[in-house]
Amino acid sequence: MQPPTPPAFAPMHAEQAYLFRHALLREVAYGLWLPSDRSRLHTLAIDVIEQAFAADLGRVAGELAEHCHRAMQDFDPAQDAQALEDLRRRELKHLRVARQLAHNRLQDDLALLYALRLLASPLIDRHEALEVELLVAEQHQLKGRFSDALACCKRVRADPDCPPVARVKTWVAEGRIAAFSGRRADAEQLMETAASEAKAFSLPDLQAQATSWLAGFYEDSGRAHLCEAMHRRAAEIAQSPGMRLAALGNLANHLRSTGRLDEAVAVLEEVLAGFERLGDVRAVGVACNNLGRTYFMLGRLAESEAAYLRSLEVMQPAGRNLSFAFSQGNVAEVWQARGQPQRARTALSLAIQVCDEYAYTMHGAAFRARLAALLLLMGDADEAAEVIEDARNQFAVAGTEQYITGYCDIVRVRLAAEYACKARPPGPPAPAWLPVIRQLNQGISRALAAQKAGDLELKRSLEASQAVLGELEAAAAAGRPAVLWRGYLPSELSVALRKALLEQGRGQAQTARLLAAHPALEAAMKAGF
Repeated sequence: MQPPTPPAFAPMHAEQAYLFRHALLREVAYGLWLPSDRSRLHTLAIDVIEQAFAADLGRVAGELAEHCHRAMQDFDPAQDAQALEDLRRRELKHLRVARQLAHNRLQDDLALLYALRLLASPLIDRHEALEVELLVAEQHQLKGRFSDALACCKRVRADPDCPPVARVKTWVAEGRIAAFSGRRADAEQLMETAASEAKAFSLPDLQAQATSWLAGFYEDSGRAHLCEAMHRRAAEIAQSPGMRLAALGNLANHLRSTGRLDEAVAVLEEVLAGFERLGDVRAVGVACNNLGRTYFMLGRLAESEAAYLRSLEVMQPAGRNLSFAFSQGNVAEVWQARGQPQRARTALSLAIQVCDEYAYTMHGAAFRARLAALLLLMGDADEAAEVIEDARNQFAVAGTEQYITGYCDIVRVRLAAEYACKARPPGPPAPAWLPVIRQLNQGISRALAAQKAGDLELKRSLEASQAVLGELEAAAAAGRPAVLWRGYLPSELSVALRKALLEQGRGQAQTARLLAAHPALEAAMKAGF
């Protein structure tokens, strides 16, 4: 026998549609047209789902929690106080499972929703509430809502029952937020407090976490010679496998920045395998991102691209967060090297958009610097000049002026070189630009000398700057045009990228005239074809 068909004029409300979606809940579906008994219907839905999915309760925990939530909305406690208490108890149980599952699956918006409902439950105990409040703070921080995250931390610390572990977690969280907000001195002080308290209260994982963050702060402030020992110490202190792997990942990033690329790859591959064994999807995505960067610096482009794309794949459920921006901004360099400049430009623009949306100002500045360099390569020097100034300003806003030299000044060298070679037909470099380039070159050299443990990317920037300056000076001395493509020596560019740039230039009359009048540049750009 078929169920009765409702009248055509009866609208299906959203709540009725929500219940009807569950194919197993036939009794509920038949009763959808009884709006006066909403609580009974939702309670029946809980019973049926619990029985049908008892072996896989986690998968539907969110639905169960939602049914509990809706069943209580119009519940009259005066009629049946015990039934209301039972609904609250069941909601709490399902919310715990749903929140953890959403976090594990990188469904951050759902994880935040369930955490907020946990906090609203009258049955949650104080210690669990403090832990959940810290999880809410983490979700706010991931979305760039720093003031909301700080408010959570302050509420936790102000609670008279706040245990040491929760208090230390607030210091770590506030230290991270201070770092992302450009308050580096505050970040360092907060993380030192966290490390000290964690040690005093025998909280090894938190001590390891704070120590690893401190090492990163020290590297940013020119004390890189202290960092390796701190990262290794953090890995030794860590008690849980996940925290040990995280500390080793930070060590690998330090090894990469100081030029020990093969060693960094070995450590990162160990870290990735470890997180895969633990089933930590979020950490797998981060490890792939770091591995992709290291492969790129070794020139292993195919492996680099594969690592970045895997990071994007596993982090996809989390949406457009900082890890997503990292992967987009970093894989852009791979696509650029592989002769896909327009694809790289799109990826960089997306990375910048995400960083701006979530207030990751320092990272957005770094991606702007990369975009400026790419725009220059593609022939838009004026836009490149605007973007690199934006990058410089963003680094200053973030309180990370120390990165301006490494990220921005090499682009300014290339821009100055391009302006020095603007004469048409091509002739010797304009002498007025050479002192500008020398001054920028000296600034990069001084910054590198101040890095006691070295900085591979800064070293490469200095080498590139010196090579560009050397070609300009040689061309000026010989009275010939410099063999530079928009501020780059052709030998700096991959064969695939040179092919793409020449193909793009065929449709630009100015570029075609330049190559026709500058056979040495055309020959250098076509070398290896």
